[in-house]
Amino acid sequence: MIKNKNLLLLMLMMVSLVLGSCVKDEFDEPPSGGEDPAISQDQITSLEEVFDKQILGDYVKLDIDKYIQAVVVADDESGNFFRTIIIEDENSDRGIALLIDEVELYNTYPVGRRVFVNLSDLWIGDYNGLPQMGAAPYDDDGDLRLAGIQSELAKAEVVIPGVYNLPVEPTITEMNLLGNMALNTLIKIENVQFKQSSAGVTYSIADPPTGVNHSLVDCNGNEIIVRSSGFADFANEITPEGNGSITAVYGVFGSDRQLLIRDTDDVNFDQPRCETPTIPISTIRSNYDQGASSAPSGLISGVVISDYTSGNVTGRNLFIQDESAGILVRFTGNHSFAIGSELVIDVTGQELSEFRDLLQINNVPNANVEVVGLDALPDPQEVTVSQIIDDFESYESEYIKIKDATISGGSTYSGGLDVSDATGTIDMFTQSGATFANDAVPSGNVEITAIVSIFNSPQIILNSSNDVKGGGSTGGGDQVDISTLRAEFNNGAMSAPEGFIEGVVISDRSTSNINGRNAFIQDGTGGIVVRFNDDHTLNSGDLVQVNVSAQELSEFRGLLQVNNVSNGAVVVTGSSSLPQPTSVTVNDLLSDIDQYESTLVMLSDVALGGSGTFSGSINVTDATGTISMFTGSGATFADQALPDGTVDMIVIASQFDDPQVILRNTGDIDGGGSTGGGGDLTIMSLRAAFEGGATTASNGKIEGVVISDNATENTTVRNLHIQDASGGITIRFTETHSFALGTLLEIDVSGQELSEFRGLLQVNNVPLNVATDKGMGTLPDPKVLTVAQVIADSENLESTLVRVNDVMITGGSTWNGGLNVVDDSGTIIHFTRGDASFSGDAVPTGKVDIIAMVTQFDDPQLTIRNLNDIIN
Repeated sequence: MIKNKNLLLLMLMMVSLVLGSCVKDEFDEPPSGGEDPAISQDQITSLEEVFDKQILGDYVKLDIDKYIQAVVVADDESGNFFRTIIIEDENSDRGIALLIDEVELYNTYPVGRRVFVNLSDLWIGDYNGLPQMGAAPYDDDGDLRLAGIQSELAKAEVVIPGVYNLPVEPTITEMNLLGNMALNTLIKIENVQFKQSSAGVTYSIADPPTGVNHSLVDCNGNEIIVRSSGFADFANEITPEGNGSITAVYGVFGSDRQLLIRDTDDVNFDQPRCETPTIPISTIRSNYDQGASSAPSGLISGVVISDYTSGNVTGRNLFIQDESAGILVRFTGNHSFAIGSELVIDVTGQELSEFRDLLQINNVPNANVEVVGLDALPDPQEVTVSQIIDDFESYESEYIKIKDATISGGSTYSGGLDVSDATGTIDMFTQSGATFANDAVPSGNVEITAIVSIFNSPQIILNSSNDVKGGGSTGGGDQVDISTLRAEFNNGAMSAPEGFIEGVVISDRSTSNINGRNAFIQDGTGGIVVRFNDDHTLNSGDLVQVNVSAQELSEFRGLLQVNNVSNGAVVVTGSSSLPQPTSVTVNDLLSDIDQYESTLVMLSDVALGGSGTFSGSINVTDATGTISMFTGSGATFADQALPDGTVDMIVIASQFDDPQVILRNTGDIDGGGSTGGGGDLTIMSLRAAFEGGATTASNGKIEGVVISDNATENTTVRNLHIQDASGGITIRFTETHSFALGTLLEIDVSGQELSEFRGLLQVNNVPLNVATDKGMGTLPDPKVLTVAQVIADSENLESTLVRVNDVMITGGSTWNGGLNVVDDSGTIIHFTRGDASFSGDAVPTGKVDIIAMVTQFDDPQLTIRNLNDIIN
């Protein structure tokens, strides 16, 4: 902290006189430290008077006809501060950020220079809680911002330079002692280190320049953000992995406390890290057995094996397992840690106790948890009932599997049931409020995966009814080929045999060209329509199992379907490549539609004729004949123009009294013109050309809807993402554009460069004058996928909208920078630019649904457009 230097200056002057008396002829040289302006002490006030006028969240003109005498403690030389210097008052313990409309301020106002700040025309405000002083506020697209002081005016009249090379010493403090009085002051914290996830990585991202928050911790577990600008000249330097001291300016951004270093000389981490020990869960269990009533100092690290979403474990409880053992953790509040989450929990001093004989770590604050990501569940130990009962503590709170068991004592899971194998019987309890409580209990021998627990006596707990395999319940029976279903119906059967079908969803519900209750499913033997009781959420490419036991087999207008299937009878087991379409002629379909019904087929060299758009019935004609193709008026591509000339097309073979074909989307058409909805090229054709080696686009236009939001600036100002019915792509203009989210845009891409930037395909250096604004279009419905599906098909999904449900967002408290989007299938990066209007907003806790654009930066990532893309 810079204190009043009058006494120090007097002493320095005396020393100078003494030294000067020994060196002749040098009295007329100016002092090496410069000189202060002639401002009398009665014109000097302190920052306390300035802060007395501050109204948080508002801008106030000071109207104080005096000066602040202060010293610069941070400048913009490294680029980590922009058009700003940080000054500390010499007549109080306060500091403030001073905005000056100039770059390279360090040439005039370097660290250690005294300044005299004329307050008469200045304003005070705050930037999301951080005090600032500058010129009158201005309107920045609807938001008031404090302006910087004009450069020449600053030097001459407002921020008048004084002596330089004054010593600047930080105030030594502790992380947990930092408060509002320390804002905009230079502080030093000792015995700190970057959190492991923030150590050994770059301070920020230089290309494109992106600010990054890193987590700094002390050895007592306190934590604070270190914020670094992407424009800092140390952006690509690596954060140290040791322990030591950090000197920085203390600030806030909303509720986040943060430090800004001046350069990497402020970080001196040359000591060994203080590591909080990770304790095996088996050690905690052993300590309790030996009489301990509290956990030792340290962390436990393991995988969550209970599923809070099913409601079969109390909302404050979870079971966690590491390689050594498992244990119940009971939090102070309800949690949202998903099954499969890898957690690190600080259990230092937490109560160890039993509830109805079940050992728990009790009353753990939810804030003691760090979510590392998602991990595979531990392989369940295969045990018998007698092994659990005879050696219960070896299996308590662990994931196990019992084979060849039977379940008795009730027809549904709710309440207490008996699980028996050849060695004995154990209780299985399901809460009445569990999501599967009313599911039917299977008969016969089953395999059960469960958690070992106790409630006065040993018992097991399910996460869901899917943890029970086999038996005669829903989901039981053998796999049935789709061709077998079709043969059974042809032989007069009105219902399906016992069992399930397994196949790939080949229809695309996202384009709304198929009834929301219907799905076309194809296996290696054939295809069939499954008609559910309600609209389904199955996506093209989903690998599914459908229990068809005793389900109605019937025809609707000639099309065979498994009818009135419960939505609960389908399980998505993964994602799969779509089956290769069978090459056929129109005559093949007309003469033997049953062979191809509900499968993907390829028609080559066909012409499309009709009303001019896809909507309604049109004729598909090749050299062998003509077949009808029907597109519902509500389909996303219904109003797009039919292509000219002959095309190749992938379609689903169907029937409506007579044979017909169904188009899933216009990306299934290759050739012709105008399938892009007014343009004569599809976006997918550009992507295919690039994959084929092309470096420039074919002559023609694309037409699509802008799916990025220039208003929030989470996409670089020269870029936009555009999507048509076939796919999406990034357009990079030669200058800043103003095309809003939802704009229907036609772009002449003739001869434009096709290239990748860090893996992201773009039409590059496009002049603005080749883009035509055709008004507002309709945003495409996002494709509902899992994280794993996005990653697996990222090339085809790139620059399109997707929706991922039931995700957790981890890795930071605000949106700024890189975060992890985690669901049960995997983890993908989400990135927010530092310039985005919502970058400083808080990240939601718990599970949310997220709509985002699929992008790439070396690896696949998601990018939201605005906070409306987060659905709680």
